[in-house]
Amino acid sequence: MNGGGEVRILCVCGSLQARSANRAVLDVASTAMADAGAIVDRDDELEGLPPLNPDHHDPGDAVRAWRARIEAADAVVIASPEYAGSLAGVVKNALDWIVGSGELYRKPVGLISAGTSGGVHARRALVQTLTWQGAHVVASLGIDVPRTKSDADGVITDAPTITDLEEFARLVVQAARRDVGWRLDLVRTVVIDAGVDPEHIAPPESAAMQLSSGSNGRILPPMTATEVVTVPTTLLVDSRNTCLRATWHPADHVVVLSHWRNGACASTFQLASEDVARLAGFLVDGLETSVSEPCGATPRRQS
Repeated sequence: MNGGGEVRILCVCGSLQARSANRAVLDVASTAMADAGAIVDRDDELEGLPPLNPDHHDPGDAVRAWRARIEAADAVVIASPEYAGSLAGVVKNALDWIVGSGELYRKPVGLISAGTSGGVHARRALVQTLTWQGAHVVASLGIDVPRTKSDADGVITDAPTITDLEEFARLVVQAARRDVGWRLDLVRTVVIDAGVDPEHIAPPESAAMQLSSGSNGRILPPMTATEVVTVPTTLLVDSRNTCLRATWHPADHVVVLSHWRNGACASTFQLASEDVARLAGFLVDGLETSVSEPCGATPRRQS
């Protein structure tokens, strides 16, 4: 949240074509966001991101730069074409790279798709994957038959379409300036319209669930990623291919603990930084009074 001050919006084009309807509509939205007082950062370099590979513990400079640009933004706008009834693969790959690093957690996101039918399936798929990552999708706009709404150079000229894009842009800027609680009604509307379970919406800080007296930890919706990125620390691994991992998110001052089974994330838990010492002390005390067992073995009952 930035109150009424300056906000930075990262605009991402999911089309790699030099001439793209989605780039054209993003141009209109970017101009409108700048007119509303936002600093607009354009990212047209998704092509440089490597395919996600869980075996690569060092993701490389391109991925680190991608994460840093999201982290620096107060909101993100994604314009994605629809391919074969879903979102463009390059967009999904880019989003998969940030599942575990968490830069989109509780961050406002606006979606646009320009295509024959307005990209309804692409936007639905984006709402689902983004919501499961903890992003707050505040707006979703489809632009159908964009060729009929642009000139010979592909520039959007249709007045109603420009108006829709300008309203979309103002809403995203407003969401970036307001607190999390204010935008949750927008998020619920988008999520429900997309057929996604609203239980997966990341809650505001005030809705944090208490682990114990004095704890600020909160339970997050399960994630469906196949790996945790930004070189997480693997805490425990057992013979059943189950492990517990920890990832530090300095911007939010939290540690995310994730439970993994057979290479997939089954659930996550976010712990406020001030509670990490309490948890560590609890674990150390428990280890000092327990009997050491191999990973995956059945614990002995203490007498």
